[in-house]
Amino acid sequence: GKTAFALNIAQNGATKQGAVVALFSLEMGAESLVNRMLCAEGSIDAGRLRTGQLLEQEWSDLIVAMGALGSSEIYIDDTPGNRMAEIRAKS
Repeated sequence: GKTAFALNIAQNGATKQGAVVALFSLEMGAESLVNRMLCAEGSIDAGRLRTGQLLEQEWSDLIVAMGALGSSEIYIDDTPGNRMAEIRAKS
């Protein structure tokens, strides 16, 4: 729930408000985070995205979601072992 909540805030800030967003992930890789955001943005079933078995409409929704996220300024740092001082310096 914590990751989903943080991603929702970051995604809405970047795509709806035009904010520049930096995400620092200590647990999940950037690819997993992007997949979750794509599913949320496009209302796409995560299991079908993972297997590539999307419905026809979901392929269209995925393209729209990719455009929305691709045109927003979301930066993800998934460097393992980031310490607070490093995160502070990068942000």
